[in-house]
Amino acid sequence: MIRSRSIFGALAVCSILPFGCGKAPEPPAPSGPEAAQPVQDAHAADRAEAASRLKQIGTAISAAESVFGQYPAGIVGPKGQLGLSWRVLLLPLLGKEGSDLFRQFKQEEPWDSDHNKKLLTKMPKVYARVGSTVVDGKTHVRSFVGPQAFVLASAEAKPLLRPNLSPGIPAGTRRHTDLIDGTSNTLIVAEAPEPVEWTKPDDVPFLDDQYAKPPGAKLTPVPKLGGVFPGGFHGLMADGAVHFFPDTLAEGTLRALLTVNGGEVLEPDVSDMLHPLDALRAKLPKEVPAALADAAARKTVVANYQTLLKGMLDFHTARKYLPAGIASAKSVGLSWRVQILPFIGEQVLYQQFKLTEPWDSDANKALLEKMPKVFEAPGANAPKGHTFARTTQGTAGIVWADQDGPQPPPKVAPGQAIRGRAVGDIWDGTENTVLITEGRDAVPWTKPEELPVALPPGGPHNGAFPSRQVIVYDRSRNTPVVKAPPLGGVFPDGFHAVFGDGKVVFYKSDYPTDEIAKMLTPSSGEYPNLLHYADRIGYSIPALVSGTPFKSR
Repeated sequence: MIRSRSIFGALAVCSILPFGCGKAPEPPAPSGPEAAQPVQDAHAADRAEAASRLKQIGTAISAAESVFGQYPAGIVGPKGQLGLSWRVLLLPLLGKEGSDLFRQFKQEEPWDSDHNKKLLTKMPKVYARVGSTVVDGKTHVRSFVGPQAFVLASAEAKPLLRPNLSPGIPAGTRRHTDLIDGTSNTLIVAEAPEPVEWTKPDDVPFLDDQYAKPPGAKLTPVPKLGGVFPGGFHGLMADGAVHFFPDTLAEGTLRALLTVNGGEVLEPDVSDMLHPLDALRAKLPKEVPAALADAAARKTVVANYQTLLKGMLDFHTARKYLPAGIASAKSVGLSWRVQILPFIGEQVLYQQFKLTEPWDSDANKALLEKMPKVFEAPGANAPKGHTFARTTQGTAGIVWADQDGPQPPPKVAPGQAIRGRAVGDIWDGTENTVLITEGRDAVPWTKPEELPVALPPGGPHNGAFPSRQVIVYDRSRNTPVVKAPPLGGVFPDGFHAVFGDGKVVFYKSDYPTDEIAKMLTPSSGEYPNLLHYADRIGYSIPALVSGTPFKSR
């Protein structure tokens, strides 16, 4: 059941989406083959634009799933049937023009009602065929419908009836957890040869009967795709990646990509296409190189960070949110580092703090010198009781803070924990988001002073406590949302970054600051590009703890 009781609820939740109902952000450049190898044909520019549009659609689909708890199937019309396509339901997530157009629809009526049919010619550019001047309200951008397809349907690949939902209510399909084959292995939208009216709930039928028929029996053919560009078609995966698949793609491979839970093993060439970073990561050192003069110190620091991350993970397991500090009378009084003490074996020290008082009260200041060794960096020049281990803080940080600095929610009493982000708020994926890193400057370990990662003053954002604290902004594809704060105060040649999925990576000093900024925001829609900068990574140490609750969306 979808959580919103009214389609207008979809508009209301825009305030908690990564880009609200304002101008939608330009999506990151496509990854994989589309980005890794230049297209040597006359359609290069058009192909790049088509991939960019699909990427934007993917961002909106992911945002819809986060808000409603289900991927979008469309809007319910009369008699429980789908009346409007998922493409209409996504409009509020595609920018201000999309929101304005969405309000013009009569959501309780079908796509071909006298009123709604007049809106066909207002099809957003994101659904249009690149380079076409024809204005007929038809799109090649289609999803797949069937029992094993992205949009769940009957055995005849007919859309499910929803008699329990009133006309005008959003209709959902599968959940993120239903994609058992993996989001990076599941094709959800592609260029189809036969265009349809963009408002019509008409997706490509897909019936997978490979297990229903005896071995050797003729299977129902997979759908034909392409027709927009010569040589293949663009496809959007459930993880947001966009790839250009060749028209020589084997039928069995396409069948595997279209099933959400088929359990098929992909051919190596296709697997390499879908996971281009895996080969690069495999070449990176998975431990601190012994040849480094300061290898022993680095190993100690990495072990310390792994302990701190485990403390954050265990805290999240217990509280269902990340540690963000402890409130005092007028401000955030104590750091998240104090908050995780019971989770890293320092319960006795934790009990010595006066939790209702700030870090610099007479009682708490006396505990600075008792900083646990796990916060130390061997060989680093830092005053006693100071640490380089910091997270991010600000309107775009892990720890929420407004433009004037950290302030506790009004209903949190002194001594109480401040509710931090939940894993579900890390929309960029935990594998792309840094939770702990090395600041250039050390700070008192009990002080709630983290690395500033904030939106420009006056920029729109959602500062509500304690629920989804996610970023709302306008940006261009090539301009980072935030500026990276100074990092790297422990080692002269770079800095360590501890990601939400558990890995610890050492980035060299010449790693691009724009790429660093992408790692520091949990929900900006920006993703670090390892394909281009793998040579500027010293080592990447896999997660120490298996079964971490920090899973990528």
